Amino acid sequence: MQNHDILYEPGEARFYFYEEKQGLWLAKTEDALKTMLSGELGDYWRKFHDSQKVELLPQRTDRMLKDSINQLRGAAEHENAFERSGSKPVIHLKEGMLDLESLTLNEFAPEYFSRNQIPIPFREDAECPRFLNELLAPALSDEAIAVLQKYFGMCILGYNYSQQFLLLEGTAGGGKGTLTDILRNIVGVMNVAEMRTHQLNERFELAAFFDKTLLIGSDVPGNFLQRAGAETLKKLTGHDLIEAEFKGTNKRGRMKGVFNAVITSNNRLRVRLDGDAEAWRRRMILVRFTNPPVVKKIVNFAGHLLDEEGSGILNWMIHGAALALTEFHEHGKIVVPESLQKDADELLYESNTLNNFLDERLVPSPGGDVTTIELQNAYVNYCNSQNLPAQDSRSVATRLADLIPEKFVEGSFLT
Repeated sequence: MQNHDILYEPGEARFYFYEEKQGLWLAKTEDALKTMLSGELGDYWRKFHDSQKVELLPQRTDRMLKDSINQLRGAAEHENAFERSGSKPVIHLKEGMLDLESLTLNEFAPEYFSRNQIPIPFREDAECPRFLNELLAPALSDEAIAVLQKYFGMCILGYNYSQQFLLLEGTAGGGKGTLTDILRNIVGVMNVAEMRTHQLNERFELAAFFDKTLLIGSDVPGNFLQRAGAETLKKLTGHDLIEAEFKGTNKRGRMKGVFNAVITSNNRLRVRLDGDAEAWRRRMILVRFTNPPVVKKIVNFAGHLLDEEGSGILNWMIHGAALALTEFHEHGKIVVPESLQKDADELLYESNTLNNFLDERLVPSPGGDVTTIELQNAYVNYCNSQNLPAQDSRSVATRLADLIPEKFVEGSFLT
């Protein structure tokens, strides 16, 4: 600990070393620590106890090294070292730490407790005309572009202040994939994890999110947010404390759900509401790509834009981060204009077809009854009349058994 900046995060059950050149705290395994300790002990004994090195060097047994690392845990313990809720908003650039409140670029320091660095060079005067005019403008309205800028700005901050997530939905070949490729590379591929909702309830899935700041679900199917596990997305973005289990060990770690999340789909998504529509509404930002794809496509357009305008796109996101923070301080979230909120509300309404059917078409009748088959048929007819997609019959039967007793105090009318 005299030779290195080192800490042990008990909530994550991990050691971290500070790398001064990049200003990063990097995770170290216990095996790596034992190797380092063994090497430094050998160097010390050779330098200061050369006459005794023959007797001393064999003392570096695995048991001795392991016991030493166990003691190091207590000496280096720093709980919640990387908790940023009360710290100044900064962006970890290649050139230093950009303070968004004062707009000053400061030198690296261990006290920032940063694990995530933006890999794109920062140039204050850089611009991105092709990114704006050839990728965004043909696909989206000015209001949608402004919301994207703020959310992407939060992504480079590496902390989800607003507890919102972003859905990019619509036209295949309309620019969603290019846009998320650019975002992934500016945030840094080492800082991004792929999100798979159907795996989020599995034992080891969440452990892959430690040290990450951005979760991306790319080209997901229409039922991505209806699968079991989709509700975990609210925890991952909503500042909840989450436990994760590491594969190959008996260790469990804790992390706070402060991730930014971006989901793209060519399909019209539906959400598994489970009676929590308002929570989804608070969290969701939906940007729909409705314009037709460009006729002349550019192979690897994201790579070209990053090579030519990477620093300019980074500046665009930095400006977005400042705007997002202003809105967060004033409103507690990124403000979504009515034109975009209308689309999100429509998505939630379409996801809630079974509840809507029960509210609009089912009434209690003392002494009466209705079969599940009759209800299923009536539900399908309702969806057809509203031009809405119906859920599959098995899901409908399962949900009816739960929803009807909840909605009608008299009890269930199923037979």
